Amino acid sequence: MQQNNSESAGPLSYFQYAKDSLETGLNKKLRSRMLGSILIKKGIISSEKLEQALAQQKESDERLGKILIQLGYATEEDILSCMSIQAGIPYVALEGYNINLKAARRLSREFAEKNSMLIIDQIGDLMLAVVTNPMDQDEKARLQQQMPGVKFNFYLTTPGEIAQKITEVYQ
Repeated sequence: MQQNNSESAGPLSYFQYAKDSLETGLNKKLRSRMLGSILIKKGIISSEKLEQALAQQKESDERLGKILIQLGYATEEDILSCMSIQAGIPYVALEGYNINLKAARRLSREFAEKNSMLIIDQIGDLMLAVVTNPMDQDEKARLQQQMPGVKFNFYLTTPGEIAQKITEVYQ
């Protein structure tokens, strides 16, 4: 029986596999589109629901994803999977992931909580970090300033998962 290389070669291979899979098929075509278009194309919402959410967004200045979740039109995972496609950053579920504590603790708890990000692993000189908003370039720049000269690969996960892992890492 042939073994899946993404499982046997360690976390970097898994993340590279996830990143590579984003570049193929439907995901490649959808990547440059706006979040609403991706949600419609994936069959998560209808164009009517998108229009309702966009109308509410104009009145509230909230993010579209948050409004769609509040309206019950999409789940947090739906939004994040589509943001992952849009930004070209793999989504990673942290439940059951064995965080590299030494790498994670290179950031202060305060920094991790304030910026809702966490280093989850280190492979050689490469740090693997999870973020909640792949479009926030300032978030990534703050991490680079905190750890100058360090190379990062960024991955997307839910705010709840990051909060839970921060609690576990810094207890």
